[in-house]
Amino acid sequence: KIVAELIESGLVQEIGRGQSSGGRRPVLLSLNPTSYYIVGVERTQEGIHGVVADLDARIIHRTSVDLFSSSNRSAFEDLSEIISQLVATSPVGEGRILGVGCAVPDALSIGEGAGSRPPSLDGWGSLSLWAAVARELGVPVYLDNDTNACALAEKWFGCGKPYERIVYIAVGERVGASLIVHGVLDRGANDVAGALGHTTINMNGPRCDCGNYGCLDLYASGAAVVERMRHALEEGRQSAIRALVGEDLAAITLSMVIQAGLQGDRVARQVLYETGRFLGIGVVNAINLFDPEAVIIGRELALAGDLLLDPIREVVAKRALPAAERVHILLAELGEDAPLVGAVVLVLSQLFSAQ
Repeated sequence: KIVAELIESGLVQEIGRGQSSGGRRPVLLSLNPTSYYIVGVERTQEGIHGVVADLDARIIHRTSVDLFSSSNRSAFEDLSEIISQLVATSPVGEGRILGVGCAVPDALSIGEGAGSRPPSLDGWGSLSLWAAVARELGVPVYLDNDTNACALAEKWFGCGKPYERIVYIAVGERVGASLIVHGVLDRGANDVAGALGHTTINMNGPRCDCGNYGCLDLYASGAAVVERMRHALEEGRQSAIRALVGEDLAAITLSMVIQAGLQGDRVARQVLYETGRFLGIGVVNAINLFDPEAVIIGRELALAGDLLLDPIREVVAKRALPAAERVHILLAELGEDAPLVGAVVLVLSQLFSAQ
């Protein structure tokens, strides 16, 4: 009776017959991924990106609003506009949207009554905002930080699928991490677990903006890569990046360093190698603490590929406990769409929760 109701609703479909073991051949069933859809939203420092995806997280429609055009509106107006645009311009009817997921940068607390506001996101971390959006749309809305969203995306649809214990490390402007155990995020007691970038790797190091000293962020983040490259050029080292920026060393970007390294630029490759070794220390700490099956390196710096992965593996081989030999250290698969896929998974994980 339950299956019949699911088929009638369109959520489940028959896909053929299985092999008989001595009776009628069983009817095979599958989730119908195009029966309903989910809206995923990513809020970045530059703007707002949104997608409509099916239940297999396949993106069928997308749109974006840049930060400049949305600067005079409230977060509620921004969200309402981009979701309305997505639904109106996609081939999906409004009644077939199951929920909205959103990935935002920065740490925030998502527990009941514990919402915090990411300092540069104009109220996007406020629980009252999300409650208002849910009332407006008539569907549930789920929020999490972009690192957690990316981790879930890799577990559900990326390279993390085979593993039950995963540490996902996001290396962009900052370093963050997420721990997934049996498909579930371990958020910590206050929903802020994963601040790997603020673990100390040099107790006598420079002061971090968190107030601590010698944090991993200062040595292995995208910002650290840019600073290391800038310092190399100030010392007079020859790099193709000099031709791109001239004397304006403030114009160096992480993307420039990665592209130069991939094209064989010696200075850029050395910068990435040093960064990988520092990040390797963070990976060692994560492995020794959490004993994962896999460590997945994602976000912008992961685009450096083996230029980053090789020194990480070197450090892990030398410094981690012997059990680390069994840990798979991988590059994320989902690329730039990972936060949006993760936003969709925020809804899927609730939809298919056994609780």
